[in-house]
Amino acid sequence: MFNHLNKEKGFSQSVCNGVFKDSRGFLWITTHSGLYRYDGVKFVDVTKNNTSLKSHSLIKVLEDKDGNLWLSKYDTELIKYDQTQNTFETIDLGIAIAKKGIKLQSIGILHIDEYNRLWIGSNTGLLGIYHLKEKKLQFLYIPQNEDLSIVAYFHPNEIYQSSFYYYDYKAGNIYRSAIDSSLKLQWKLKNVNPKFLLFDYAMGLKDEIWSINKGILCCYNWISNTTTKYYYKGKKINIGKSPRMLTDGNEQLWISAEDGLYCFSLKEKKYINKLINSPEDQNSISPGAEPIMWDLDNNLWLLSFGNGIDYCNLNNFRFDHLLNKVAASHYKINNFIRAIESDEFGNIYASIEKTGVVKLDNKGKFIKTIVKESGFSFECMMKDKRGNIWIGGERLIQYLPKSDKTIISNQFFIDRIISMLERPDGKLLIGTYGNLLLFDTEKRLVKRLKPLSAVDLNTLLFYLPDQILLNCQRDKGINLLKEEGDKYSFVKKLDSSLFVKCILSVAPDTLWMATTRGLYSYVISKQILEPLEELNRQLPDLYVYSLLKDKNGFFWTSSNSGLCRFNKDVSQFKNFGSEFGIQDMEFNSNAFCTMKSGDLLFGGVNGINKLSGNVPDKFIISKPRLQIISIKADELITTKPISINKYADLKINPGTSFVEIEFNAIEFFNPEKVKVKYRLKNYNDEWIFAGNSGIARFVNVTPGNYQFEIIAMDADGQEAGEAQLINIYFMPYWWQTLWFKIFLILLIIVSVYYTGKVITRYKLQEQRKQIEKQFAVQKERERIITDLHDDIGATLSSMSIYGELAGHVLNSKPDESKKMIEKIALTSKDLMGRMNDIIWSMKSSSEDNFTLESRLRNYSYELLSPKNISCDFIIDEILAASVKDPEKKRNLLLIVKEAINNIAKYSLATKAIVQLYKLEKEVILSIKDNGKGYEKNKISNGNGLNNIQERCKQLNGLCTIEAQPGEGVFIICRLPHSELTNSNS
Repeated sequence: MFNHLNKEKGFSQSVCNGVFKDSRGFLWITTHSGLYRYDGVKFVDVTKNNTSLKSHSLIKVLEDKDGNLWLSKYDTELIKYDQTQNTFETIDLGIAIAKKGIKLQSIGILHIDEYNRLWIGSNTGLLGIYHLKEKKLQFLYIPQNEDLSIVAYFHPNEIYQSSFYYYDYKAGNIYRSAIDSSLKLQWKLKNVNPKFLLFDYAMGLKDEIWSINKGILCCYNWISNTTTKYYYKGKKINIGKSPRMLTDGNEQLWISAEDGLYCFSLKEKKYINKLINSPEDQNSISPGAEPIMWDLDNNLWLLSFGNGIDYCNLNNFRFDHLLNKVAASHYKINNFIRAIESDEFGNIYASIEKTGVVKLDNKGKFIKTIVKESGFSFECMMKDKRGNIWIGGERLIQYLPKSDKTIISNQFFIDRIISMLERPDGKLLIGTYGNLLLFDTEKRLVKRLKPLSAVDLNTLLFYLPDQILLNCQRDKGINLLKEEGDKYSFVKKLDSSLFVKCILSVAPDTLWMATTRGLYSYVISKQILEPLEELNRQLPDLYVYSLLKDKNGFFWTSSNSGLCRFNKDVSQFKNFGSEFGIQDMEFNSNAFCTMKSGDLLFGGVNGINKLSGNVPDKFIISKPRLQIISIKADELITTKPISINKYADLKINPGTSFVEIEFNAIEFFNPEKVKVKYRLKNYNDEWIFAGNSGIARFVNVTPGNYQFEIIAMDADGQEAGEAQLINIYFMPYWWQTLWFKIFLILLIIVSVYYTGKVITRYKLQEQRKQIEKQFAVQKERERIITDLHDDIGATLSSMSIYGELAGHVLNSKPDESKKMIEKIALTSKDLMGRMNDIIWSMKSSSEDNFTLESRLRNYSYELLSPKNISCDFIIDEILAASVKDPEKKRNLLLIVKEAINNIAKYSLATKAIVQLYKLEKEVILSIKDNGKGYEKNKISNGNGLNNIQERCKQLNGLCTIEAQPGEGVFIICRLPHSELTNSNS
């Protein structure tokens, strides 16, 4: 059973020169127009648009140990194709060959050995070895007769056990050489019959040379120096003009010939098979197919000039496919099968949609059309006890195989016949879509049986052992009818909805039924009908058409999901799909039967499948080979087929949040059923299912480590090996790294710690300020109390004394008493001023209605206006209001009052000016007059100036007094702003 790669499968070429399957499983095809890669789904022309190649006409392709492909053409050039870079490199050996004095038109690659060396051949035989590492061609010594000998290499595909054979026509000599790593060829010579050397094709295998000589297969044994000839069925084979031979891993020799492909067993030393092209069989080999390659998966590959590539797996079991589309087209009939039956001679009868009924031999070859009908189909067929075939439709037809006679009934049935059953007396019970009929086969009379109230539609009839009829109805369930002569009466309804397609007796008291809801079991004695749940869970489809038993005791069902074989005792199931050569996944009702030989027939929408012989217990299914085609993130990482192991660890640049991985599960025999499942662990652990070729896309991926896991699943849905893994690391920016996050966490912890510490310190400072403020208030209270006690107390005492003295001398010395009373008045006034100063300094600016300027104006007016001295005030009230400390406010006030008092007493000035302002980080308090001044060296500071300087020191300031005779006095106090406005200072 051969598959084909041609234009119908999407391959643009019909003429191929070579085929090679590489270590990754890809198929490489050389043609006159380029190199193609095939993965089971699509063809890729890798030479398209490649300008580095002088010619795209390629002959042979092989792979070295580094995964590079080496190609040869019809010239002296070698071509290296690097898959990872998608580049071609041309190496011309023509100059080196010419220097040796060898005249050659073309060379070819014979083999790439385990040391990664290319063995180069030519039209005259072995030429030499090309060393890939040194990039040098080493010529080998080949024994030659300079006059008449022609030296050739027998084995064009591989070096078999490191041996070469050469021949010499004229001398009748055969040379053999053993090849070792030192490349020293030691030639041995034997003389044979020159006639043996006149062959059409030859190849060396171990100690034997196999050749085709005018249609005779010959084997020359080097050890015994003898030749043995082999014939196919006693005759020569028609080899044609260009025969070809190839060995496979099963010790079989494949020989192409004019009339087909021959298979010879090297172990049994005999022909075992012949494959021919058959227009009736689309799975046969193409005309002129030649063996070109056998791979390690036991696949045989053939080239057919103008027809593409044929291939098959030499292990797999496959059903015989009869009356396929090609055969049906050849016979100009349809192949949609409605019903099947077979006779005792092994012939097959098939009712075909819009064609009629045809007769085929046991191999499916068309014999004749029994009944030709184009308007309708015959839906049922039955073989009676005498071997006659009954065909039911709108008419009833009888075919006699022994006499090859067809008897067509003249009666047309109102309702189409859909089931028939032979009674013991030879009469036929016929079920139609509306009636139950009895047909007398001798008298050719049809009798309509009395309608039964519980029976409307009759689709399947079956006799039970006690002669009670089991009647199964479409959409009406299953009924038991009792038979009494030609009369039938209703007994019991077993089910009201089942639609039964087939009934099979599996035990004396048990029937199994194939229904549209799976398999059911019916125990006759107990009249119990129940589903076979365990079996139904394993069926590929519950809409079951047939139920047959083969020669080995296995049960078979057909459905719309292929064929299924199972052992009912051990519940072993095997589903058969298109990879086993079934006609199609969809089969049909009534299109099944068991032949006299025990072979089983199953019909469907594309012909018939025949099961003959034993089906193996174990099936060798071609396992898909998983490959990564390309990986793309922000940039294209690779676009060439790569080994997953090569990219086992993949790093993706920072800032990239997506990745695309293109994959392919390579499988050549049933690629449409191959599936792939994949997932990106740590992103989404759920499996995603896809076809055998596709792209896995993951977006919005955060930085971190992920594991891409992918598994190929074969045609049976089983995992084809272990999961393949790619570790993908999405690299973060430095601020996304773990160490930065740890640093940030530590920084936050430290920040929180220090913030807490600062807040705590601030709170402590605030508490300290409050305490200091309270202490300052307390201190101020104590000072006030002290002042009141010392100053004011003393003042009051003196006033008391003056009052007593004034009282004593009031009468005797009235003038003295008056002076004392004036003294008391002045003292009390001064005391009141000092009391007001204390109270003013204790009040806040918001509580006091008098600003510093207004208070000073009042004070200066009282002292200076009597002296005709004007005083201007330039005071920053906002600055003055910012002084909160009572002592500092009072000191500021007293400094100015002391200065004004001195101006009033001593200056003889006419004008004075007081200023308070901020200059950078200092507060400047200045008092200036235009009075008489004084010489500082001659006059010492009095109590007033000393008091000013002392109060300035208390404010942590510096007081400067400038005086010149006739120029007045200029007092400047420089006070620190932070100290003055900070109440805690």
